[in-house]
Amino acid sequence: MRRISRDAQIHDMRSIWVEQNYLKIAMITPQWLQTKGGPSSHVSGLAVQLRKMGHQVWVLSAEQGDGAIHFGSKPFKREFDIIRLFMKIKPDIIHIHGRMHYIAPALGYKLFFGRNCRLVFTFHTQPYLKNFLNISDIGKRDYIGVQRIIGKWLIHRCDEVVACSHSLISNLNKYYNMNIQKYTVLYTGTELSRIDTEKLEIFKRSHNLQNCNPILASVGVFSYDWKVAGHQVCIEAVRLLKSKYPSVKLLIAGRGRFEDYLVGLVREHKLEDCVTFLGYTDCMREFLASTDIYVHMAMHEAMGLSVVEAMHARKPIIVANRGGLPEIVEHNVKGLVIEPNAEELFRAVDWLVQHEEERQGIANNAFTFASKFLSLEYFSSRIQSLYIGEH
Repeated sequence: MRRISRDAQIHDMRSIWVEQNYLKIAMITPQWLQTKGGPSSHVSGLAVQLRKMGHQVWVLSAEQGDGAIHFGSKPFKREFDIIRLFMKIKPDIIHIHGRMHYIAPALGYKLFFGRNCRLVFTFHTQPYLKNFLNISDIGKRDYIGVQRIIGKWLIHRCDEVVACSHSLISNLNKYYNMNIQKYTVLYTGTELSRIDTEKLEIFKRSHNLQNCNPILASVGVFSYDWKVAGHQVCIEAVRLLKSKYPSVKLLIAGRGRFEDYLVGLVREHKLEDCVTFLGYTDCMREFLASTDIYVHMAMHEAMGLSVVEAMHARKPIIVANRGGLPEIVEHNVKGLVIEPNAEELFRAVDWLVQHEEERQGIANNAFTFASKFLSLEYFSSRIQSLYIGEH
């Protein structure tokens, strides 16, 4: 089979786009809207925005849900289903999110049926490093042994590799020996809907927030121990804050297998009146508008979509000096970057409460930055340029 050079492929792709005035894009994701979290929201928002830009977008997912085409999850049937769907769609772009084994059927389709098709892969989640909680059933969750060798071989067959932070690529190379040298970092963009004032008031009343001060917010699924360890820091900090701010309130949005662990921690510290678990929330705008400070103490975050949402909501932010968080939050300019422990978080919250002018300035700086560089429109335009090799 004749090998097509990358430059020739990009030239052909640009010609197709100019001729059709749109691209046919197939996105593969292991998670769809049934699974709440950053990657699912990322793919959903990107698909919507690319369609607004005039492209045809199909979302293929191992999860069933409105707006996605479902494929089987069992090996071999999964690959057969994916290739069969590609042959119907005839995509110009195949964009794979988060699971390296999806590259195999995409590569097979490209080699035998779609020579001009470009393969794009996005990493969303940091690789496993260690257990962050003293719980015996956590276990490793990432590629190991032969799977890692195959994954490395597949990732180097993609035309473009994207990551949401430099930290993520650095850890993949350091701990997984991926040797990814050519990649593009695109910080995920998002947008928030308009505030529904009626929903806002209902939200405040339903959670008894009228007389609370300060009100802290933290978002992160309870499925990853490194996110749960961050929530634990927030809970322990509230225990310290309560002595100075008796009406302090912490709202935690998320759900997952470690929920009982966090609920037990709140009971242990007798903080039931100070900490509220919201589960999953579909009204992020109202949730954030109800709060004073957004806190993200996740120990191993690639980027943190909820941090970007808090920026768009013009909230002062405190993040852990871990993972990709310091890449988007400049300390003392767009937020506070601290070591993730209860004492540091207590001091950071206390400083923000006591310094209203500085608090508002930090929030405004973050909002200005997010509006320009972390919007869904800006992110989608960068993805579009990457699809056709203009980056």
